[in-house]
Amino acid sequence: MDKSTSSKATTKLFAGFFLSSELKMHLNSSHEWKSLTVTPVDSQEFREIHYDNKKYVGHYLPEEKLTLAEIKAYELQMTQKLLTYCPKLTSTHLKFSLLAQLFIH
Repeated sequence: MDKSTSSKATTKLFAGFFLSSELKMHLNSSHEWKSLTVTPVDSQEFREIHYDNKKYVGHYLPEEKLTLAEIKAYELQMTQKLLTYCPKLTSTHLKFSLLAQLFIH
């Protein structure tokens, strides 16, 4: 990439979970989740995104380079946080994903 092109594009990693119908049902019944979606989202709070015609909940990671151990730590941390919104959901139903996204400015 030449210098003029690289300043117009950024890459971000999104870590999150596929928004299955079961997860969506649990989130929609959570008062804490509803209040989170009403308030402004900071970079470490969950948000919904569309990727490849599917919906995911998660957040963008602050680091560009991660080790496998760091990714596993994010997965555990995010799973625990998501289960605070959905205490009746079992973590075995969650599908963790790491998505690379290119943003053109």
